[in-house]
Amino acid sequence: MASQALAKSPFCLKQSKISFYQEKKECVCKIGKYLPEIKTQVLGVRIEPIVSKNEILNCLIKLESSGIETKINPHDTDGNPRYGLLQYYLPTWYEWCVGKYNLPDEILNGNVQLECATRMIFEDKQGWRWPPLKKCL
Repeated sequence: MASQALAKSPFCLKQSKISFYQEKKECVCKIGKYLPEIKTQVLGVRIEPIVSKNEILNCLIKLESSGIETKINPHDTDGNPRYGLLQYYLPTWYEWCVGKYNLPDEILNGNVQLECATRMIFEDKQGWRWPPLKKCL
């Protein structure tokens, strides 16, 4: 019965990886007249979710544009406009998507934005350009 409730929970991890870490603890214990220092090592287990590229991108799309491919934000937090599904800044769009990746200059095309974001985030480690991305990891 309990396992059925867990299976229906939206917070149930479908995949996880287990990583081990060691934490050193130091304590002082009194034995007789002496105060020897005793060092111990504690082994802990950390469970981290494995999130696929698609899950990360879908989360980012939801946060950036609510899935609206043609969304235009005339004044983002820095006062500059952002465009499309992944809310690109024009200089970033032209430098990376059009310039580096030779993608079509169709900033409101969700498929082109997705291709560019995938390459920027997962190949060129440019995820920092999307501050909400950290909520998706």
